Order: sequence, then C-alpha cells, then structure tokens
Amino acid sequence: MIINEVINNLISFGLSKEEALMYCFLLQEKSATVAEIYQSPYFSKKKRPNLYKIIKNLKEKGFLFEEMKKKKKRFFPLNPQNILNLIIQEKEMKLQRLKQTSEGLILDLDTIVAQPNTKFDIMPPLLKEIVSKIKKKKWIIKEIPEVHNASGMETVMSVEFDTRRNFRADSAGIVIFKYRYKEHLEEAIPRVIQKQEAQFQDALENVQDQLPFGFEEIKFSSKILDIDNTNHIPYRKLEIKTKFLGKMHGGFTVLKLHQYPTVLLSIWSANLPDFKEILTRTLQNYQISSVSFEKD
Repeated sequence: MIINEVINNLISFGLSKEEALMYCFLLQEKSATVAEIYQSPYFSKKKRPNLYKIIKNLKEKGFLFEEMKKKKKRFFPLNPQNILNLIIQEKEMKLQRLKQTSEGLILDLDTIVAQPNTKFDIMPPLLKEIVSKIKKKKWIIKEIPEVHNASGMETVMSVEFDTRRNFRADSAGIVIFKYRYKEHLEEAIPRVIQKQEAQFQDALENVQDQLPFGFEEIKFSSKILDIDNTNHIPYRKLEIKTKFLGKMHGGFTVLKLHQYPTVLLSIWSANLPDFKEILTRTLQNYQISSVSFEKD
C-alpha cells in the first residue's frame, strides 16, 4: 500500500513509525483533537499518555502546531513541502559543517599519528633499529612488542603492524630470532619455519571465532616472490578460501642478515602487497640470504 511507502520515507526524515502514521492521519483529517485521534482505528489501542508523547515529538520536530478551538486543543499538520525542504536544508548545513570540521580534524589526527610511539621507545635496540628501517610511516604498532628468552640460547623479539589497509587484511610484522652462536642459528632454521607456520594457524583460528563466516580451506605452499630483477625470495604462501570473500593471500619468509650473522629475521603479512613492501624495504637496508623452503 502507498501509505506504508510514505511512512517508510517519513521515517528516513527522522520520524518514528507512530509519528509518521499520526502525521499522515492529520494530513488526511486536516486537524483533530486528542479525543478524535484516540477514536481513530489507528490509535484506539494506544494509551492517552502515549498519544500526547507522539504529538509532543511531532511539534518539536516541526510537523504540526496546535490551536484552541472552542476550548479544545486542535492539532494541525504543517505543509509537507515546507517541512521536508527545511529538514533537507538543515542536513545540508550539518554536512557542510562536518566537511569544514573534517579538514582541520584530519590535520590534528595526522599530528597525533606522527607523534612518537611510547611503545617504540621500550623496544630492544636491535628490534628498534630494524623496525625503524622497514616500517612504513603510516603503519602503526598494534601492541607492545614481545621479547622472550629461551634457555639463554635464543631470544625472540616480535612486533605486529597495522598497515591501515581498507577492506582487506591489514596485519603484518617481523620476528627476530637471535642466537648466541652462528651454529645455533643454522640448527634452528627448520624449527623457526615450523613455528611461524604454526603461529599463522593459531592466529587464523582465533580470528575465525570472531568472524560471521568460516574458512573453507587454509593452505600453505612454497613459492618464489620476485622483488626485482635480482632478488627472488623463497617464501611460504598462505592461501585462505572463504565462502563470501573469495581467496585471501598472505605469507612469510625467513632471512639471514649478513650484518648480524647470529640473527634470523622472519617477515610475515596477511596480504601479499604488504609482504612485498616489507621485503623491499628490508632489501634496501640489509644484505640478506634467503632460507630455502621444502617443496610441497
């Protein structure tokens, strides 16, 4: 029915369903007292206090006015075109004010983002140095970096970034495995690869519990990423198949840094563009050797 469509459209102009119905009723009747409204089939089951509340709201929103006629209050609907045009003008003015406010607000927020991160200051020197060289300026550190020591032989330092991508996975990070001797590093490579893959699996399970849909398939495969004409980096590609979002891709790799012969650097990202970005920035600042991954 057309009345239902009219009511739905009035709701978009800020009225409740009951307010829209009463306004339509008054337009039809031209005017009415509370008693006449109460006698109508639309409002006969409503309690009088509720009717007075609806009338009060319509008056405040500018849809009706009242006059005393023969010692009784009569309520008259105001001209629909005038009211709706006025509402549109007010919303346009609010939108314009929002646009004007946003210009200064963006600058203020960017200033906040540019301020030094206190979490960054508590990083171990090695982690802080590497992060400062490979993190893009707009990326932010998600939480306090973690540092773990294992039996005095291995120190693990990790940090996660929010890469601030819209409408796609926006997590990336690095993990530094530092050993006492170079021989420990070589022995640890298979374990580090296994550990990184397991952490990806655990993270995905935690995320899946918070999503309205599940993952249909999670698959790792060994691939080569071409960074430029001279650097071809082996990595473990992560492919996630979902019912609603299609396929998502990420991955991780493990590198040796020539500058630090007892360090393994694991780079990971939930999407390949950010993964490639971190790798590129790493290659710009460090001489590296790639760790091989077993073929599937």
